[in-house]
Amino acid sequence: MTVPRGVHIVFEGTSTVRSKTSTCIFRMTGDDLSSSIEGHPIFAMAAAPAGSTVVRLGTASGIVCRVTLDGLRCQTAFECVGDEPSAANCVVDLTTRNVVAEQTRGRQFNIRPSRGFFTVDLRVDQTLNTSPVTWEGIRIADMAGLDIVRMDVLGPSVETVPTLADQLDAIAIVLSTPVPGAIASIDLNGRILIDDVRGPDLVLDGISNLIGGQVQVYGSLGQAFACRACNDVNTSISVVGRAGVLAAPAVPSVQFDTSSRIRADVAVQKSPSTGVSLNGCNDSVVDVTSIDGAGYGLVESGRAIGPPARCVGGGLARDEWRRFGGDKLLRQRQRVPSRPDEWDGAVAPAVRASGRERGRQRRGLSADPETGDSRTCAPCRLILRATGQVCPGRSW
Repeated sequence: MTVPRGVHIVFEGTSTVRSKTSTCIFRMTGDDLSSSIEGHPIFAMAAAPAGSTVVRLGTASGIVCRVTLDGLRCQTAFECVGDEPSAANCVVDLTTRNVVAEQTRGRQFNIRPSRGFFTVDLRVDQTLNTSPVTWEGIRIADMAGLDIVRMDVLGPSVETVPTLADQLDAIAIVLSTPVPGAIASIDLNGRILIDDVRGPDLVLDGISNLIGGQVQVYGSLGQAFACRACNDVNTSISVVGRAGVLAAPAVPSVQFDTSSRIRADVAVQKSPSTGVSLNGCNDSVVDVTSIDGAGYGLVESGRAIGPPARCVGGGLARDEWRRFGGDKLLRQRQRVPSRPDEWDGAVAPAVRASGRERGRQRRGLSADPETGDSRTCAPCRLILRATGQVCPGRSW
């Protein structure tokens, strides 16, 4: 059924629509007047073949604007909401409210490309799937902007699919743009929640802004959070992995690659490998809490920061690292030389001094009580004594 511009379909009560269509139930068109499908309908798609969709956005015919989907529930569908491949046309200003996809048989939400801002309240629930999921949950590619109220993907439960096997293609959520840093931005007003997915969880590719909200990943078997070529990411990330499970790949739970201006509060538990990895990132502040993991709490550009003993076996590592342009690093709790390759992992003893003396230390004016040497600051001398490394000088 084609839904032209300006048409609003409202389902009264809870209606069930059973379909065997090989194409779609609704095809949305129009680019100048808003249209919508609302109510609390249930679309049962068990008899529909592969390639079928509940709501298809007709981008093969033109730009599709200002569509609202409210209260839809898709069951056993190959696709709940998707567009048609087009090099010239896009979806603009789509709004979804309380859209749920259950017992999936394929990727449920697929838009490429999009423009304007999408307002998204969407949940993919695979809890009742009885076979391993080998497909993605949500993909919004070549995007311009998202206003996320809720974006959840729940994987199969251990009761219905007890065997834990890593599925590299079963990415829960992919948000990307082909031109890194150009226009793509995400306003996270609520949360992104991913639970028990048997593959990578959240992939951000080329996003220029991710502001606010929380990213929560539980029961993560693969990589929980991957951020590639992104700028200006400011959010809170909480991850619980599956350290000790043979099927868990030895990859960092949270990974930032070639990204800039990261401001993140990251808490990782039971990572099967490194808790947090920053590779080629600049001008970033990351507050890391990593416990019960199988590797380092934080690795920065291939260099481990802090001995593994601080991050495994119930140990706690909570540190704030600041990166300013070059290779200078400043940690909140304990200061270390600005070049981590000159530090062998030992931690300097704590320093307790008077307020006046601490002020002199910050200005690099504190003299060695034994030699009177004031050419290096006190924290550098402490690390020099503890590690035997060459002091890099007053670098903070």
